[in-house]
Amino acid sequence: MPETYLRNLDRSLNELTDAIRTHRFHQADPISASNPWTHDRRPVTQCQSQPEYPARRGAPDSLVEDSTVEAFIRRLREAVGQETNHATPIPPRDHGEERSATLLSRESLSLPPYEYATQLVARAEQEFGDCHTFLRKSFLRRFHATYRGQQSETYDRKWLCRLFFVLALAECTTTTKQPIQLTSDKTVAPATQMEGFAPSENMLSSGVELFEHGLTLLNTSYEEPTVDDVEALNLASHCCYILNRRMSAYAYAGQSVRLAHCLGLDHPAPTSLSKLEQEHRKRVWWTAFCVDRMISTELALHPAYTGLGQELGYPDSSGLTAEEEEEFFDPVLLTALIKLCEIKTDVVNTVSRLKHKDITEPYQVLRQCLQGLDRCGRELPERVFSGGSSLPENRICSSLALRYHQCYIMLLRPILLHQFTFMLRNKIVVALSDELYTINSICLQAARSNARILLELAQAGELVRYGYWDSAHLFSSLAILTIAQSMRNNQPDAFSCTREDMSRDADTYSKGRNVLVHMASTGNMASRQHLSMLEEVERHGTVLSASQLTLPFSQRTYPKIANKVRTASGSVFWHWFVPPP
Repeated sequence: MPETYLRNLDRSLNELTDAIRTHRFHQADPISASNPWTHDRRPVTQCQSQPEYPARRGAPDSLVEDSTVEAFIRRLREAVGQETNHATPIPPRDHGEERSATLLSRESLSLPPYEYATQLVARAEQEFGDCHTFLRKSFLRRFHATYRGQQSETYDRKWLCRLFFVLALAECTTTTKQPIQLTSDKTVAPATQMEGFAPSENMLSSGVELFEHGLTLLNTSYEEPTVDDVEALNLASHCCYILNRRMSAYAYAGQSVRLAHCLGLDHPAPTSLSKLEQEHRKRVWWTAFCVDRMISTELALHPAYTGLGQELGYPDSSGLTAEEEEEFFDPVLLTALIKLCEIKTDVVNTVSRLKHKDITEPYQVLRQCLQGLDRCGRELPERVFSGGSSLPENRICSSLALRYHQCYIMLLRPILLHQFTFMLRNKIVVALSDELYTINSICLQAARSNARILLELAQAGELVRYGYWDSAHLFSSLAILTIAQSMRNNQPDAFSCTREDMSRDADTYSKGRNVLVHMASTGNMASRQHLSMLEEVERHGTVLSASQLTLPFSQRTYPKIANKVRTASGSVFWHWFVPPP
C-alpha cells in the first residue's frame, strides 16, 4: 500500500477529529427531542496562551456560558475581578506528555507480568460494573490463553488492543488501598505510605504506558467496522478521560457512537442472532451512548449521537441462561447509568437557557428539569443510595449516587453563583425569595451528600487515586460548601440549616479539602487543576466574609415548595410540589 495513501488517510482522520471538536452546546440552540440535528457549526478559535478550552460566548444576559467548572470560574472572575484584582489565568489542564506513537515500536510492546495482570483484571471486574466493556467469561478465557502463548490470541491485534486498554483502565482506577486519615488540620497523609510512591511534578501517571501500548495497536476499520471496534473506542475514551485527556476522550467517544450507529446497534438485533449476541450488541450500544453523553455533557459540547435509542430496550438478562448471564454485569446498574446520562443532558440544556432575569423566578426555567431529576431519583435502585451488598458493587453504587447529586449541583450552582457575586459587587444583601431560599438549600444538600460519600470512600481506601470523576465531584462539592459558608456569614437565612449543620459543614469542608490536596500530591493531574480553582473560590469567599454587609430584616415563613426525604444512606431526594398555574 503506497505510503502517500496512508499519510492522506491519516490527515483526513485528523481533520475529521478536528471537525468533531467544533460541535458545541450553544445557549441559543439547545439539543432537544424536537430538534435532534441542531449543531453549532461555527469555527472555534483556540487561544495560544490558554491551553484549556476557550470561553464560549453565550448571550449577554446568560447567567453562565455553560455548565462547566471552567465557565463557573470565568463568570466568578468577571463579576468580582475589579474588587479582587486577580487576573491569574485558569490553570491549564495537566494531561501528561503525549509521547509520539513512533517512539513505541511493535516489538517493544510487552504485557505486564501475569500475576500483576491478573490483579488488574480483577480490579477491572470491580470497577466497570456499571458499563459493558467486555464479555466477562470470554474475556477471562482469552486473557489466560494469551499468557499461555496461544497464537490465535497473541497475533490478534484488535484483541491485544482491548486487553491493553482494560489493563490501563484498571491501573488508572487503582484505589488508595490504604485508608486516608481524615482530620481537619492541614497535615493529612495516607495512614501508611503508598508502596513505591515517589512524588514528582513530572511523574508518569499510572496506566499511561499500558494505554499508549493500546493506542499503537488501535486500528479501527471505518469502512467495515465491527462490534470489537466499538468496544476498543469505548475503552480508549474511558482511558483518555481518566488521564485528563478530555478532548481526546471526546473524539474517541464520537467515533465510537457513530460506528455503533452505523452498525445498527441502536436498533434491536436480528432475531437470527443468539440471545447472548443480541444482549451483547445492546449493551455495547448503551455503553457507547453513555460514554458519549458523560464526556460531552461534562465539557458542555454536543454529543455525537443526539437521539435516545428509543427503539432499543434497556439491558435485560431475563432471556439468558444462567451460564450466559455470567458474561454480563447486573443490568440494573447499566440502566441506572443510562438514565443518569439522559437527565444530565437535560441539566446542561437547562443551564444554557438561564438568563439574569430568571433570578427572580428561577423555578419557571428549572421546573421541568427538577421534576425530571426527582423522577430519575425515584427510579434508581435503592442500593444506589444505601450501598451494594458487596465491596465492588458498593463502589459502583457510590459512583452512581455521586453522578446523581452532581446533576443537582450543576443545575443550581449558577443561581448560587449569581447571589454570591451580587453580594461581592454591591456590598449589600437583599432578602431572598422563597424560590431562591429553597434552591440554595437543595444545592447545598447535594454538595453535602457528595462530600460525605467521598469522605467515606477515602476513609475506606476506595477513593480512586488518579481518577478524574472523584476529583471533579469533590471539587464541585467543596466549591458549594465554601460559597455557602461565605454567604451565611452575611446572610444567615440564605440556607435551611442549623448551627450544628454549619459546624458539620466546616468540618466536612476541611477534611474534604485535605483529601483533594492529597490526591493532587500523589499525581492526580485533574486534582491539581481542581485544587487551584478551589483556592480561587476560597479567596473570593474570604473577601465576602470580611465585608460588612447590611441585611434588611424581614420576618417571613417559607412555603413548602419542596419536601426533603432522607434515605438510609443520608442522601436526599427533593420531591417538588408544582404550584398551580
